[in-house]
Amino acid sequence: MNPVRAALRYPQVTLILSGMLFAVGLYALFTMPRREDPKITIHTGIVAAIYPGATAVEVEDQVTRKIEERLFHFEEVRRDKTFSTTRNGMVIVNVELNKQVKDSDEFWSKLRLDLAVVKATELPAGVLGPIVDSDFGDTVAVLIAVHGGHYGYRDLKDYAQAVETGLRTIPEVSKIRRIGDQKEEIDIETSTERLSQYSVNPIKVMQALQGRNTVQFAGRVPAGQSKVPIDSGGAFETEDQIRQVLVDVSPTGQPVHIGDLATVERVYKDPTQYARIGGERTILLAVEMHEGNNIVDFGNTLRAKLKSVQTTLPPDVKLDLVADQPRVVSDRIHDFFREFGIAILAVILVTMLLLPLRVALVSAIAIPVSVSMAFGMLNACGIELQQVSISALIVVLGMVVDNAIVIVDNYVGLLDRKVPVDEAAERCATEMAVPVLTATLAIIAAFAPLLLLTGAVGEFIRSLPIAVAISLGTSFFVAMLLTPLLARFFIAQGLVDHQREASAEPPKLTPLDRMQRGYHGIITWAMDHKQAVLVSSVLAFVAGLGILRLVPQLFFPLAERDQFVMDVWLPEGSGSKPPTPPCAALKWCSAMSRWSRNTPAFWVRARPASTTTSTPRRRPPTMRRFWSTPGRSKARRSWSRPCGSGCPMPRPRPRSL
Repeated sequence: MNPVRAALRYPQVTLILSGMLFAVGLYALFTMPRREDPKITIHTGIVAAIYPGATAVEVEDQVTRKIEERLFHFEEVRRDKTFSTTRNGMVIVNVELNKQVKDSDEFWSKLRLDLAVVKATELPAGVLGPIVDSDFGDTVAVLIAVHGGHYGYRDLKDYAQAVETGLRTIPEVSKIRRIGDQKEEIDIETSTERLSQYSVNPIKVMQALQGRNTVQFAGRVPAGQSKVPIDSGGAFETEDQIRQVLVDVSPTGQPVHIGDLATVERVYKDPTQYARIGGERTILLAVEMHEGNNIVDFGNTLRAKLKSVQTTLPPDVKLDLVADQPRVVSDRIHDFFREFGIAILAVILVTMLLLPLRVALVSAIAIPVSVSMAFGMLNACGIELQQVSISALIVVLGMVVDNAIVIVDNYVGLLDRKVPVDEAAERCATEMAVPVLTATLAIIAAFAPLLLLTGAVGEFIRSLPIAVAISLGTSFFVAMLLTPLLARFFIAQGLVDHQREASAEPPKLTPLDRMQRGYHGIITWAMDHKQAVLVSSVLAFVAGLGILRLVPQLFFPLAERDQFVMDVWLPEGSGSKPPTPPCAALKWCSAMSRWSRNTPAFWVRARPASTTTSTPRRRPPTMRRFWSTPGRSKARRSWSRPCGSGCPMPRPRPRSL
């Protein structure tokens, strides 16, 4: 049976099925997973090993070459893009995989097992590692800053742990990492004079500490039906317990404790990272989300949890969202709905200027119905709602309504030729089925080559042609099955007034009639001057090609986010603390704090990745990273320039494999 005829014969079934698919699409729109960027497979990783005390030559011969030889055993490794950097006491190998590798996690697991064998059989005993870092595809959903004006790192750590405990109750939370947390240690300092005064060997001090600060099984005591374990209580809990440890007995017979020989203090370790907001000490919590969840709902749940946790903290402890990817995604969704509404209003307005209101409404109904069904199909195909799929839907909004306009226009034309309503409703779709299907497939074919792209670019763009195909496919079925039914119900007569034509009155010209008359005059002139039109067309085409060469080209536009990152390369041998010499970059960043919303300074070797496009790089000890979130920034460009005095940018030359 003809599908169009069946849809018109059983309108209740057609409307119920259309309503069900529309409802499923709306449900998918509000529940389908959302994220900022498409999920891509990161083909880059880092292998690092530390050999304390070894020179660069020793590390090269004893560690680097053995790791390289083992890497070459894998065919997945792309040798022309893989390189190593050897320094005094350490080696870092940047590993690039071939684009054909689909499951990179499987390869990294095999590499970790293989390098464990290398460590046990081939590397020197003092080597730490090799360690494989392949988590560059994990992006931070939310970056939370825990800070307060007068609190130290110990207090901030306790508050950050309280926040972590609350966030881990959220099922969607994946990883939580602390940034800027300063580790504590007990520093015992003495001198040879004090040791000589009590005739104590330094080895005895170490033995006394090792003998006490241990946790060992001390046995069990039978107690009726059970056995009670014995707690040796050897671990230290306070500095005073360390001071009271007995080391030896002096020649005069008096006991000698560590407190008599040395000063015991609780201090922070030499820092490897700092975090600041407005000059205040800060601990940052980088929160990641499990795959397949709605990041907007995740953000709402996380904010509610932060509000409840805030009530348990002191009032002067602040919890600020430095990076808020749920807000970014929510803004993109909001922009899509705004563009969606503008498109519908534009179609109705343009159609109303040329056609009656009922014709315009029938054409405009195809947009929400088609797009809603497309959401349901995208959700069924596992396509998440992210910037690429949203961009595809915005691109095809104008194309979605074309099919319905063609069907309605044919229907109105048949009515103008005095064809009965029922017959016109059936013929308007059956006569145009092949042309509309051909046009739909042609547009889909124009985007189909994007599916042939490989690697990370292909994975990133993959959802665009799929979303276009699904949207145009649903538009075709809506135009073929639902639009004729709506046209038959809302439009009972054509645009031609046959009674006025029979009378002697002059016809009343509509805007559409004037446009048709103007087009008729232009096409008549063009047919009379064929050579001039053809020459003008060729010249316009050539001029367009020439102008195209002057237009800047990008595969994707720049990511417009109110954040920027600065890499500061300090002189070789610089410590972990911020540089004391004047630095143009730091002065500029300090000046920006006046108009920035939240300006955290990351003095770290690797910042948390807030976007999928963050590329893993070597993090030498002299590189520090500054990250800021401006509040009213108008400049959204990327700069790469050297710092001023005291902050050169040496980049060690990597040795290619």
